[in-house]
Amino acid sequence: KSIAGAENARDAELMDMAEWLVFIRETRVTEGRTFNRGLAQNVFITATSHVNRAKAVDDADRQMAFYEFVEGIVRCAYLRENYSAARRHVPVPECVSRMLDECVLPYATRDNALEIREMLWSEPGVRKAFDVYGVPLRSLHQAMAMHRSTHEQNTAEDVPSISMEQFVDLLQRAGVIGDLSVRQLSEVRVPKHTLKMYRAKLTVAKAKRSFVESQKESEKEVGTLDGGDMVTELDYEEFIEALARCGLHKYESVEQMQVADRVTAMILNVLGRMDVTSVLNAATLVRAQCNFNARRDSRPLPGERDEEYGKWLDCWSLLDLSDIRDHPEFNRELFDVLHDAFAELRKIFPFYCKSIAGGSTAREAELMDMAEWLVFIRETRVTEGRTFNRGLAQNVFITATSHVNRAKVVDDG
Repeated sequence: KSIAGAENARDAELMDMAEWLVFIRETRVTEGRTFNRGLAQNVFITATSHVNRAKAVDDADRQMAFYEFVEGIVRCAYLRENYSAARRHVPVPECVSRMLDECVLPYATRDNALEIREMLWSEPGVRKAFDVYGVPLRSLHQAMAMHRSTHEQNTAEDVPSISMEQFVDLLQRAGVIGDLSVRQLSEVRVPKHTLKMYRAKLTVAKAKRSFVESQKESEKEVGTLDGGDMVTELDYEEFIEALARCGLHKYESVEQMQVADRVTAMILNVLGRMDVTSVLNAATLVRAQCNFNARRDSRPLPGERDEEYGKWLDCWSLLDLSDIRDHPEFNRELFDVLHDAFAELRKIFPFYCKSIAGGSTAREAELMDMAEWLVFIRETRVTEGRTFNRGLAQNVFITATSHVNRAKVVDDG
């Protein structure tokens, strides 16, 4: 099932050449040996040729059944140790034991379809998602089943079911089949390079695999060699299980999403309530941990009059520091630092407002221009021993007086 999926349950229990070579590559059978990809292809052909045994019923040529897979492992193991004439002959049992211990058992991927089924149906969050969205999901399944029944000869007693083609088409129309990458968003001001890229991927092959693995074991006739029709349809319970499996595949690389989150996301995707990009943005958002509210969470300093405290709160509410790294995480601590110095800053500001040429009105004497700001920077020695310089100080003045992200103060020209 690793390459192109399967059209039915029987196909999902047969291995083709491409899938066999994936197995050879992932188990590292050829590493450090004269045994190579070409020999592995020859082994596949030999193991599926049926020259010396009766052909299994309904077993197509050049597709490997399980017993042929076992034979292929034996043949690979033998050639892996004995293909080179320069090496001593290694008995077949020892060859197989080495290959199993060194390659197959440590590196081969297991089919955990049954374990996933048990996990899904026992997970409270998944069952809750099935319950919460049960009505629209059942309506969707019934509508698809009715559409299918108009094209096929079904009796009234048939359980509503959908085909693999319908299931894959549903996923494609919902936009979940494909490969999408997005950069995470952040409520906190951080450098762009610190934000990770997240990927959500679902292939047609994995969608078909989810379809097959969601069928009941009594329907699939898994592992039989005596032929028989293979059921390739999903009733409602199998349908929602298949969606859940697709959710696990689609969002498996998003570590922030738990099993229930992935399943719920896939349900929302197929119901058209949330697209893949929105799911990734919501799941990976870097949220601000600070929910500091100055009027709610602060108190006046000892001996501070209510009038002065109110002026400080008004001043704080006008600050816009959203473009500075780690905003708003630092708000609580910064509020306290500035609050302690507020009374002194209130005395410093009017002096520098009048430090150059004074003002013709009281209003002008309460506003600071660029020249006065630079006098303040020079006299407070802010630039000494730092890379911060006069040019940066000028930029700070321009930014602080631009009011791009806040309501403009009344009468502040």
